[in-house]
Amino acid sequence: RNFHKRLKQVLPQYVVQELEKEIPTCVEDEDFFKDIQDVYDQLYVQFLKQQENVFSLNGWVNLSEEETRAPQVHLVKSNAQICGLEDENKSLLDRVNFLEKECHELLKSKKNLESKYAKLDKDFQESNKPSKRLPQCDEKFDRMLSIGQSVGDKRGLGYTNEYTNISSKTVFVKGITNPSPPQGSTSPKMTSNGKGRNSKKKVLNETQNNCVVGYTCGEHGHYITLHEK
Repeated sequence: RNFHKRLKQVLPQYVVQELEKEIPTCVEDEDFFKDIQDVYDQLYVQFLKQQENVFSLNGWVNLSEEETRAPQVHLVKSNAQICGLEDENKSLLDRVNFLEKECHELLKSKKNLESKYAKLDKDFQESNKPSKRLPQCDEKFDRMLSIGQSVGDKRGLGYTNEYTNISSKTVFVKGITNPSPPQGSTSPKMTSNGKGRNSKKKVLNETQNNCVVGYTCGEHGHYITLHEK
């Protein structure tokens, strides 16, 4: 009876039921029970081994779950890094597009500046060339500056040599007077030869080579050049 109770405690229910059908409850043969005991011991040993295998397999399952969980965590981190790199790549592409536009604008500005520089350089080269009209301008300018000067005065602007050897001595010659005009007459008239009322003959800028002779009106101060010796 103790044996049957032990079998019921250890073995599954369906195994116990099968054994009860085959083993009579009133058997008193010791050899039979001894064989049953040996079978029971072997079954029990196998049961313990299987139980250890189950525990080992459970450990392997837990380890496999952890190993499986680690790649999943790594996969999540990798996905996060991929998203970050995609955002960074998009930002870099936007920056590249902006720099390309800026480079295009700079190249366009450079081209315009080169065109302006070429035009200015051409104008500069043209301005450095001697002008064909420059001698004519110098001649006209000298003529304009010479107006109002006496013939013998070669000083000042408009002349190539400023230090001409000219005598500074002025010789005054007694003028030829004419009879006084009748009463009621107007101011004296100048004749073709430069003689008039109160006129004085004047010799200016006398040098060894030339002498300028003219007349100066006493009232109005007009000077008329007659001839040059």
